[in-house]
Amino acid sequence: MLVLVLFLSSTSLASLSESVIKWKGFLLDALTFYRAHVLRPLTEVAQSLVGHPLSTTFLDNAVLYGLFFAALTRALLLRNSSKLKKAGDVVFMGAIYVAMLWNLSGLRDNPGETTIWALYPLFLFSAYSITKGAERLLAMVYMLTPVLVVGVLAAVSLGLSK
Repeated sequence: MLVLVLFLSSTSLASLSESVIKWKGFLLDALTFYRAHVLRPLTEVAQSLVGHPLSTTFLDNAVLYGLFFAALTRALLLRNSSKLKKAGDVVFMGAIYVAMLWNLSGLRDNPGETTIWALYPLFLFSAYSITKGAERLLAMVYMLTPVLVVGVLAAVSLGLSK
């Protein structure tokens, strides 16, 4: 009996490592797809608008901060408050977004530099903790849907190319 339990537990651990490898591949494919099909065109458009080169790190931050602040702004608009308060919330969130981008504007591409990708789970937790009820649900959906869509598109693209 003990041998059977040991065999079953070791088999489940082996399948766990295979699952981790599959998820790692999925996440890597999603990141590669994002960089090739979202970030590269966005970089070209942004550089032509600004007139000078922008780092991919800055644009990564701009995109993910944009997801975070847009999700919170849309969730805040659901609150039962006056139109003036809602307008103030939108202006406040927009000002914070612009201030954070201004703060990051000097960022250059350095391989050892921590990007926003490492902080996105913290942003998800923050949005979860500062909202409640339907706001919380919508903020999570607004923040996770674009990331999951990119992952699914990457998986479909990779599957079609094989």
